[in-house]
Amino acid sequence: MDIDAFVTAHRPVWDRLDHLVKRRSSLTGAEVDELVDLYQRVSTHLSIVRSSSRDAMLTGRLSALVARARSAVTGAHTPAWRELVRFFTVSFPVVAYRARWWWLGSTLAFIAVAWVMGAWVAANPDVQATIGSPDEIAQLVDHDFADYYSEHPAASFASQVWVNNAWVAAQTIIYSVLLGLPIPYVLYVNAANVAVSGGLMASRDKLDIFFGLIMPHGLLELTAVFLAAAVGMRLGWTVIDPGPRRRVEALAEQGRAVMSVALGLVVVLFVSGLIEAFVTPSGLPTWARVSIGVLAEVAFLMYVIAFGRRALRQNETGDLERAPDVAPTA
Repeated sequence: MDIDAFVTAHRPVWDRLDHLVKRRSSLTGAEVDELVDLYQRVSTHLSIVRSSSRDAMLTGRLSALVARARSAVTGAHTPAWRELVRFFTVSFPVVAYRARWWWLGSTLAFIAVAWVMGAWVAANPDVQATIGSPDEIAQLVDHDFADYYSEHPAASFASQVWVNNAWVAAQTIIYSVLLGLPIPYVLYVNAANVAVSGGLMASRDKLDIFFGLIMPHGLLELTAVFLAAAVGMRLGWTVIDPGPRRRVEALAEQGRAVMSVALGLVVVLFVSGLIEAFVTPSGLPTWARVSIGVLAEVAFLMYVIAFGRRALRQNETGDLERAPDVAPTA
């Protein structure tokens, strides 16, 4: 389908419907009949565009127009709880799923850097000496690392962790406006921090304590950071390679996707903060604490895969509201 010709042919109808919707409180009887007729016709146009074009901006405009016209025709609105359910079953998971390869790349790069740097720190006393004195390292390894998770009341610690983790994720999202270029550096700094702590713990044969304390919450926490980095860098890459769409259209779609992820990660990081505050420092056996972290991680990944894949098959983009009303017209 020639999308430009389609737009040229039907734009007057869309503009007329938009005009009637804006004046819906003062329409005459004839105009009300016209509103209903145009609503049905534009609903069909939307169906055609969705099945024949990948123009997200056009789809978004028609979706919004049909939704407003439906409200004008029926006098109803979508309940807030439905919008919330749609966000967590469609918008957020499909954006995460669409960014899966960037997400996987961020994860593997972080693990590789952290592992290499951690091994380097663990195997080189000279490197350890630049980090701290033997007494300072002993204090960190024997006390500070573990005490960090229990030195504050759990509730306040959960809030502190949530804010801190949300800020790290927000940084990666904010940097998307700079083409995502600073995001690898943010990941590198966090990988270095993990590597230094892990390397020092490994040098004193306490790697089991390190993983026992970091894995319960760290799996979900780092996964959220990697996802934020993925969508941020994907937005930056969209500037370079917008695909078959116009650059401004691709940026608009991906920008809204970034906002979807930002909102969704608030919940993910909240769960991670609860685990870090209440599970990590708890008296549960190490295997039980780690198992909780693994279960939370698996549950999140399965949620994204299941809902995200389904939404992608339905041609959802994560930033648009589908309008279910499509009436056949001549």
